[in-house]
Amino acid sequence: MSSTPKIVLITGCSKGSLGDALARAFHAAGHHVIATARNESKMAHLKEAGIETMRLDVCDQDSINAALNQVTKRTGGRLDILLNNAGGMYKSPISDMSIADAKALFDLNVWSFIAMTQTFLPLVVKSKGTIVNHTSISSLVPVPFESAYPASKAAMASFTDSLRFEVAPLGVKVVELKTGNVLSNIYTAAPVRLPETSIYGPARGRIEEVLNESPTIKQCIDADVWAAQVVKNVTKENPVRRFWMGGNAFLVWFVRRFLPMDAMDFMIRGMFNIPDVVKLLARSKAE
Repeated sequence: MSSTPKIVLITGCSKGSLGDALARAFHAAGHHVIATARNESKMAHLKEAGIETMRLDVCDQDSINAALNQVTKRTGGRLDILLNNAGGMYKSPISDMSIADAKALFDLNVWSFIAMTQTFLPLVVKSKGTIVNHTSISSLVPVPFESAYPASKAAMASFTDSLRFEVAPLGVKVVELKTGNVLSNIYTAAPVRLPETSIYGPARGRIEEVLNESPTIKQCIDADVWAAQVVKNVTKENPVRRFWMGGNAFLVWFVRRFLPMDAMDFMIRGMFNIPDVVKLLARSKAE
């Protein structure tokens, strides 16, 4: 790990989020953290801990531009690490999906990352720094009944791979966080209910069970443990460019690298109750 303190801008740092854990971990390691979120009051605990906070709506270009001006003034135009972390979740079968809500998810999980990168790139180039994009192991996994989320992460993973080649000649490094299951407030979201008109009505109970009682929550690791490992990697002179960390991360890496896709499909079918859904729909049709 580099012994020189870094200036780190992190998006999505509301209390209980993974951005919150990252801000505290970088601060604990002696780095100058600028933690951001749409609602600055949700970062009061970070401010009390001596961490600099700043309001930033990553889906609003005017807000991004204002943040750039503030960071430039506060740091003299230096930014060593831009950590694009802010993100959201949307769960729904494709047949019931709100296109508007899915587009909003892509705005947050994909286009905001690109807007932030475009805007802050001159500062990162000046520092010969690092851009970190937070994606997910779900970018490589089929996730039934919540496909918009992994699709958005897959899109960002692809952009990140291209970005790595594009900014290397500028002396900028790029790290993708292939994060597995890490305990955060994403697991305490409001319950998801299928619409009354859903074609999956006869299997409603089993599907909602998957959506609201995540089958992966038992594999979650502690957010602070995860964040500390992220800091160690990102601040290295030559960080691992695709950093796999979190519950099930090694499993997904191993299956995708060494086994056929059918092996992944087999595991997903069981994890997401697909055989039960098939039986319930068939029983309903026969009645």
